[in-house]
Amino acid sequence: MKDVNNEKFRQIKTNNKVIASKVVPVDGALDLLMAVGFENDGSEILKANGDNLDLQAKRAVVLLDEAFTIPTAHLCTVLTHTQTVRGLYIDDDNKIIGSACLDNSVRIWEASTGSCQKELPQGTGHGRPARSDPGVLCIGMMTKDQELSVISGGRDGLVIHWKPMQEQVIRFLGHGEAVGNGPRPTNAQNVSCVCCASQYDLVITGGWDKTAISWDTIGDAPATRFGVFGAAVNGLCLAYDAAATLNVCGVAACGDGCLYFFEAAKKATMPGQLLPPYRTLDMAAGTVLRAIACSSYLQQDCSLVTASNDGVLRLWNTSQLVRGAALASPQFETPFLYTVAVAANRAAAAGDEGVVTVLQLPSLAVLQRIPMPGPVWSLALSSTFLVCGCEDQLGSFVFSYDPKYKAADFLIANHQAISGAAAQRAKHSVTILNGDAARPAAVRQAVGGGVSMGQGYDFQFPVDLGTGDGELQIQWNNGDDPTDVATRFCLTNRLPTGHVNEIVQFIQQASGQAPAQDSSGGTPIPTNIPAPSVQADMIAQITALGVDEARARDALDRAGWASVEAAVHLLF
Repeated sequence: MKDVNNEKFRQIKTNNKVIASKVVPVDGALDLLMAVGFENDGSEILKANGDNLDLQAKRAVVLLDEAFTIPTAHLCTVLTHTQTVRGLYIDDDNKIIGSACLDNSVRIWEASTGSCQKELPQGTGHGRPARSDPGVLCIGMMTKDQELSVISGGRDGLVIHWKPMQEQVIRFLGHGEAVGNGPRPTNAQNVSCVCCASQYDLVITGGWDKTAISWDTIGDAPATRFGVFGAAVNGLCLAYDAAATLNVCGVAACGDGCLYFFEAAKKATMPGQLLPPYRTLDMAAGTVLRAIACSSYLQQDCSLVTASNDGVLRLWNTSQLVRGAALASPQFETPFLYTVAVAANRAAAAGDEGVVTVLQLPSLAVLQRIPMPGPVWSLALSSTFLVCGCEDQLGSFVFSYDPKYKAADFLIANHQAISGAAAQRAKHSVTILNGDAARPAAVRQAVGGGVSMGQGYDFQFPVDLGTGDGELQIQWNNGDDPTDVATRFCLTNRLPTGHVNEIVQFIQQASGQAPAQDSSGGTPIPTNIPAPSVQADMIAQITALGVDEARARDALDRAGWASVEAAVHLLF
């Protein structure tokens, strides 16, 4: 406060143009002013009254500095893996990181040094499915009576409860069973997600069989199964809800774009009983939800955060969609967000674009954008650490908010060098979408779709594919890769990528390019596409998991129509 004795400086007019635009809209700003001595007399003026106003002013400065200091995560260490890291978790004490990998390994690491402490022993861990690739897809940890438990789930259908300090392993099996008289879904045994709560002795897993299962990891009580949900369960979390047993509910984020709420602490009263969800939110219908996290399931003001295939991070409460943040660059062809993590008032999300975005909750203001060397499939976030699990053999990168854990300069420089491709995408500005604007239709409108963007092109042609979308425009320049142009055109205009081949041929003819040939320089490469009836059956198997037809066809195209399993592995 400039002069506590001057009445002019003891007042704040909330209808002032600057105050109204810069201060009032900021979450908690007025509450902070009231906390340090300003009072509201019922008008549009806040007044500071009483004694010790100079001390209160100094306190306000300190609080404001703390409130507006943006935490920055610095690279700490790297955890080596041989394949994609699909699951990460940080224990409550910020000391141990758990990782789950597609090479079937489950490991725990010392967070500050990156030293591997224990690995789930071979022979007692996850196996290889009969008709699919191996892989552990999720991991959770909890501590009970100072005893660490690690819970993992994988493509083999196993849920494994591992106590590393006691070298004890307990295996559970339950996902993948047919529901009622319905058929057994493709790869239904896959355990895709897990959430744990030591306070309630809860361990819940979700799977591609469209159900969630609550396991008794302490005694020998039967498991309780929840569902059937509308599609494969891709993410799980616990949230506070007064309508639920013990005020704690489970929330399943599914491939049909819906959130399903179920009473996580409720137990089945008879064998084989399915407990249905008591509430469904479908505000994001039309896009696949890939992950979910909750800011605090022990508080009434908890926030749910979801990641989805349209590149939008969404903030929910237990009754409605609040707002979203369009994180993916409009120019990036596959904007899928694969993972999200929360800690206190921060959230982190990432996906195919290879950029980790850290945001403030509940405003979704961007705090930091971190380019990574490849797609990011898993995240873990705490008050001290941010862990990012990457694709293939890139490993997991551990960042810390505590400067004492900052890595050596050469390691930081190496990370920056290998992350150069994502560095430009990290500069893309994030669009905040409030209320109904965060629904997928509005998101498509907000991020735009035209490929011209005011730019001149060497070639521009009208296109009518007979899909009912009317006449479209396709543009490209000399030197552009025809497949890239065709794929971008299909994705931008929401067309099935089955049109890519014919568009490529058109581009080659229009620009005078030779058709693609095989490595021997012979005839054009043939396409190995099955008969239409076989295609329809393969697409139906994938859409049964909650994936829309266009995404199913795209995955099969990318997999060369080799098998449903190969396409599914590209999606989940």
